[in-house]
Amino acid sequence: MYSWLQFTLLLVAWQAHAVKYQRFCYFAGWARYRADPVAFNPEDVGVNLCTHLSYAFAEIDTSGTKIIPGDPSDDPVMYNRFTSLKKQDPNLKLLLSIGGWTGKLKEFSTLASTDSNINTFARNAITFLRSRNFDGLDIDWEFPATRGSPPSDKQRFTRMIQLIRQAFETEASQTGKDRLLLTAALGPSPYRVNVSYEAVKVASHLDLINLMTYDMHGGWEEIQTAAHHSALYGTPTDKTYNVDYLATYWAQLGVPKDKILLGLPFYSRTYTLAGGNVIGPGKAGTYSGENGTLAYYEVCKILQDGATGQRIDAQKVPFLVSKNQWVGYDDEKSLAAKVKYVIDNGFGGVMVWALDMDDFKGICGKAFPLMKAVKSAFGTLIG
Repeated sequence: MYSWLQFTLLLVAWQAHAVKYQRFCYFAGWARYRADPVAFNPEDVGVNLCTHLSYAFAEIDTSGTKIIPGDPSDDPVMYNRFTSLKKQDPNLKLLLSIGGWTGKLKEFSTLASTDSNINTFARNAITFLRSRNFDGLDIDWEFPATRGSPPSDKQRFTRMIQLIRQAFETEASQTGKDRLLLTAALGPSPYRVNVSYEAVKVASHLDLINLMTYDMHGGWEEIQTAAHHSALYGTPTDKTYNVDYLATYWAQLGVPKDKILLGLPFYSRTYTLAGGNVIGPGKAGTYSGENGTLAYYEVCKILQDGATGQRIDAQKVPFLVSKNQWVGYDDEKSLAAKVKYVIDNGFGGVMVWALDMDDFKGICGKAFPLMKAVKSAFGTLIG
């Protein structure tokens, strides 16, 4: 028989082993319109790679009380194809994201402006999500109290999250169904918290927080030296724009670490150089088509075509220089380091933007190299 001490130690070890780290992935609905071979559809999602998958993005109607599809052809065809993924992976949680950087901001303010609007929206959202077999709602308001949103929206955002969560709990208790999940993508910087969020209050009503720990540098800045947009650690001259600083900041606010998912970008931020100095964003990729950004399936081709990847050792991230293009990206090694950071520091897992930007077709070799590296790292590090 085990002694009480032995039993306690075994229980603690089992509980530590049983910790479930979340792998929350975003699915960009518009990725299906990209040219072959990188058009991405629900059927391209790898089985068992993610614990949560969220369809981006739906919108809010002008009354602020209803969810509407971001693309008219999303509902019902794409939503049905998306939620059919449950047949392959019954444990996968499927959410619908509303908002995004280009989402309708005025409508978020209208939604949050009164309890009546929020409660009506919550009832309508429940009907919308249940009828389309979603497991929850992800809110991506970028960002309350900015970009034309009044300062009072900081507090109203908290109230909005609170009342939606209450409605989800009430519906679950009345129907006996599993409660709909409620998550949010939040900007990580101290400035963003100060302006937009009552962080601890908001966190108390959310199941998970998708912390957008990327885009910390980019071609929109007036800088002369290229900098990685999602470095794990800082440098003596760049102490705050890194994952470690921002994740620690949120934890020190009092937000439960197990609710915090650290954002992993499956895309790069790029610069055009002249004489070693930045003169603007990098050239648009053939498929992704946006200046200053390349999807990983474009980065891996540059490497395959002869560019040499280099590493910023202190920051645990790679970059490459190809002619006059500087590309800061994440690879299998840097993602494994970030997963280790999550585990070592007790965070809840990771969030990926976006699954469709991985080399999902195996253009450069194996399919889904980044997402498989993330999953493998969790498996290796926790057993």
